[in-house]
Amino acid sequence: MINEIRNTVLAILNKENYGYITPETFNLYSKMAQLEIFEEHFSKFARAKQQRVMRQIGEDYSDDVKKHQEAIEYFSGNIQLAHPVPFIFIIPPEVNTGVRHINAITYGYNIGSNIEVEIEKVTRREIIHLNTSLLTKPSLTYPVCIQSGNSFRVYPDEIDDDVFIDYIRYPLDPKWTYISLTGGEPVFNAGANDYQDFEVPLSDYAELTMKILQHCGVTIRENVVAQVAAAEEQILKSV
Repeated sequence: MINEIRNTVLAILNKENYGYITPETFNLYSKMAQLEIFEEHFSKFARAKQQRVMRQIGEDYSDDVKKHQEAIEYFSGNIQLAHPVPFIFIIPPEVNTGVRHINAITYGYNIGSNIEVEIEKVTRREIIHLNTSLLTKPSLTYPVCIQSGNSFRVYPDEIDDDVFIDYIRYPLDPKWTYISLTGGEPVFNAGANDYQDFEVPLSDYAELTMKILQHCGVTIRENVVAQVAAAEEQILKSV
């Protein structure tokens, strides 16, 4: 998708006499545009859910709740937490900075039966009150934890392994990679080790293009993007 969007962006910039943007600038604007669309899926999902409750939208092929939920769930993941010291569990460094939201914290209460128990997240004040009563004291069937940064203090102390998080990560930074040619245009190279396509759905193609153009200082209508993209596709087919 990233090469097609770049071709469309360059074609519109040329059409509007806005000049040329370097691959590095395109990658920077692409990162910002993708992140904006990613975050918009959350707000649009919440708005669509509210509209469904109010019976303003139905459940059909144009169901916005399902559309935005699927776009968000693409970025879902599950990983076991590191356990460097007793009672403390830590999100591994390789995913820590990329975690946008934690959906659930669980542990294998009965690994042989594949039963997972959700660990409820509480405040430091709440854990003091919970531990003072036999009725509310955390147990293996009703565990809790308190979070501090990327680490979790889990109760009861008997939980010493197999703690996992279900999370939503941020999209990877898109990168249009190329081969440098002396005295010529850079040529797209999808085989580069650091190549990264967009991760948002194909249905966001037009909006991605428009947002990148806005960062370039161009305001354009969606139908113009579609027309230019179609023209570019015909040119590529004829080559």
